[in-house]
Amino acid sequence: MSQRIVLWLGLLLLLIAGLFAAATALVPGPQEPYTSRSASADGLKGLYELMKTRGAPVGRWDLGWKEFPSGKGQVLLMTEPGQFLVPEKNKKRLTRWIRKGNTLALFTSPGHPLAEEFGFSSRPGNGKEQVVAMESVSVPWLKEVRVLSFPENNRLEEGAGKGAWSDREGSPRMGRSNLGKGTIYYVPEPGFFTNDHIRKGDNLGLALHLASLAGDRLWFGDGFRKPIVSGGKKPDSLTELIAPEGWLLLLLGGAWFLIWLYSRGKRFAAPRWETAAETGRFDEYVQAMASLYQGAALGRDALLLQWKGLLREAARNLGLSVSSSPETIASQLSRFLGEESASRFTLLANRMDQLPKRVKGEELIRVSQEIQQIRKEISEWKSKPSIRKGLPNARKKSFGDFRR
Repeated sequence: MSQRIVLWLGLLLLLIAGLFAAATALVPGPQEPYTSRSASADGLKGLYELMKTRGAPVGRWDLGWKEFPSGKGQVLLMTEPGQFLVPEKNKKRLTRWIRKGNTLALFTSPGHPLAEEFGFSSRPGNGKEQVVAMESVSVPWLKEVRVLSFPENNRLEEGAGKGAWSDREGSPRMGRSNLGKGTIYYVPEPGFFTNDHIRKGDNLGLALHLASLAGDRLWFGDGFRKPIVSGGKKPDSLTELIAPEGWLLLLLGGAWFLIWLYSRGKRFAAPRWETAAETGRFDEYVQAMASLYQGAALGRDALLLQWKGLLREAARNLGLSVSSSPETIASQLSRFLGEESASRFTLLANRMDQLPKRVKGEELIRVSQEIQQIRKEISEWKSKPSIRKGLPNARKKSFGDFRR
């Protein structure tokens, strides 16, 4: 199999992995139940959007137990708090908030400690959805309610209080209790207002009744679904830090890297030991830079810059003005470095005068190498005065002396 085919296979694998990761990211993950952002069957997004469409003042309370909505006339819909055992300080904070003149609508599973803290006892039903006829009441909105759908058929214990609302068989279904200037409503059904049940029976009528109690806003308590964990939970292992699709990307990325190494000739089955240490040559640097300039379409400009640099450097080293012409520099080269160097410099000057607008790679490399070679020879001559042609060793004259 050729190296090019192997490399293309590796790129194909990486592309497939990228598409898989993108598709995975677009697929919504599991949503928190009983929150106004969840569109799943056990979410409350349907009720939230319905209230919003009707123009009811609704909002999301994401701060949880840290604080409660300020002011009076607020209604807080709290569904199955994520923390089963609520700390005493949080319960006291909630109680003070209700006493100021606010309303708590609490929907939990039977036996939840927070409901029992407020005096509501309940018992589980048969776990099957039940639509029951309710007693007639004169309360606005509730008087329009005929039947309610209870997802698990849970109910309050007998003797739930005079504020309880019972079905027509006399079983209390919703508790009500006054606390200071505020009120608590309790239904032992966390799924009562979920997307799967809000349109069943007259459940929406109860929701509209709670919204009508809000002097300011009906708050969906999404923040209470987050359990309070002291210090945070540490991952049990490294694997918990990376999602499954992340491990797939790492695996495919590693496979592509091995394929790339194989395509470059570094086969693990037959490693090759490099026994010869080879230092880089100046020509390699020139070739690399020439390739870079050619790729950027800067070949001619790069050569002209190198040529101007050579003229300035040669003029200074030969004791000439930096604005000296190539002919003057060639004359000095003939005097001090010999006819051969002067001839090569003259040929190079003619080539620079005839440079095309677009210099091809091979020509770019050759001209650049010639410029660097002449610069190197002048530099070596400058650093070793004893080898200058025509200079007496006994007396080191300045270039100004020879010009005179």
